[in-house]
Amino acid sequence: MVLSKRERQYAIGAGALLGGLLIYSVVVSPYFERLTAIETQVSNANKKVKSNRDTLRYQRELKPTWDSMSANLSPTEAEAMSQASSDILRWGRDVRVNVTAIKPDRTTTENKFTVSAFHVTASGQMASISRFIWAIESSPVPLRVHEVQLKPRKEGTDELEVQLSVSTLSQPADVADAADKSKTVSRADSRGNQP
Repeated sequence: MVLSKRERQYAIGAGALLGGLLIYSVVVSPYFERLTAIETQVSNANKKVKSNRDTLRYQRELKPTWDSMSANLSPTEAEAMSQASSDILRWGRDVRVNVTAIKPDRTTTENKFTVSAFHVTASGQMASISRFIWAIESSPVPLRVHEVQLKPRKEGTDELEVQLSVSTLSQPADVADAADKSKTVSRADSRGNQP
C-alpha cells in the first residue's frame, strides 16, 4: 500500500505524538513524581532537624534551671511537703497574704518522682495575692500551681480569698543516685572509658 505525501505526514505526526506520549508516561511523569516525593521528604527531614535542634537548644537553656531545681529536690515526700509549707508561709508573710490553711491532698508517682498535691487557702488584696502566686510559680523549689479560685471576702472590697491547688516534687535518694550513676556511666562510655 502506497501512502500519499499527506498521509505520510499524518502517520509521522501520529507516530511522533504516540512516541511523545510514551516517553512522557514512561520517563518524564515518573521523574517529576519522584522529584516531588524527594522534595516532600527533604522538607519533612528539614522540619524534623529544625524540631530536634529547637529541642536541644531548649534543653540547653533549661539545664541551669533544672539543675537548680533538682538541687532543691527533697528525698522524701514529708521533707518536700515541709519545705513547701514553710516556703508558702514565708512568701505569704513577705507579700502580706494571710495563709489560713495548707491541706495535703494526694500523692502520686510520675516517672522517677513523687508528686505531692496540697491545697492552700489564703486571703489578701489582689496585688498581694498576685505577688504570692508569682512567688510560688517562680520559686527555686519545684512547685506548680494547678488551679486558682478567687472570691471576694466582702462585696465591694479588694479583700479576696484565694484557694490554690499546688503540687511539689520529691525524688527518693536511691532513684537520684541511680540516675547520677547512669549519667556517669554513659559519659564514660561515650569517651571510651570504663566506669
